[in-house]
Amino acid sequence: MISKILWAIYLISLSFMLGGIAFLSFFVAPIVFQNFSNEEAGNIMNTIFPGYHMLKIACGFLAAGCLIFLGFLERKWPVIRLTSIGVVLALNLYSGLVAGPQASKIRDQINQQKAKGVLSQELKEQFNQIHKKAVFLNGSVLLVGLGLLLEAGFRIRS
Repeated sequence: MISKILWAIYLISLSFMLGGIAFLSFFVAPIVFQNFSNEEAGNIMNTIFPGYHMLKIACGFLAAGCLIFLGFLERKWPVIRLTSIGVVLALNLYSGLVAGPQASKIRDQINQQKAKGVLSQELKEQFNQIHKKAVFLNGSVLLVGLGLLLEAGFRIRS
C-alpha cells in the first residue's frame, strides 16, 4: 500500500514539474512576449521565475525522496532512474539558485542602463548567454523528465 502511494506521489511530482515547464515555456512566455514590450515582458517573467524554480525544485526533491523510500521498501535500487532524477534535481537547483538569479541581476542592470539611455553590449551578451543556458537546462529537465514518465508508464503497464 505504501509503495503505491509513493509511486503515485512520484508520478504526480514529475507531472507537476513537467507540466509547469511546458506551461511556462510554450504558453505563458510566448503570450507575455507577444503582448508586452521586451522590457515589460522580461520584468513579468522575472516576477514569475522565483516561484517557478521553487516549484521545480520542490517537485524534484519530492520525486527523489519517493524513489529513495521505494528503494528501501522494495529493496531495489534502479540506478538509471535514481541517476536521472538526481540529474533533474541538480539541473533544477542550478537553474533556480544560480542561473535564474544571475539573469535577474543582469536584467536589472540592463533596465538601469536603458533608463540612463545607454546599453552595454557586453551586458546584453552576458544576458543572452545566461538565457541560452537557462533554455538548455529547462529543455534537458523536460527531456529527462519525459523519459522518467515514459519509463514509469512502461513499468506500470508490465
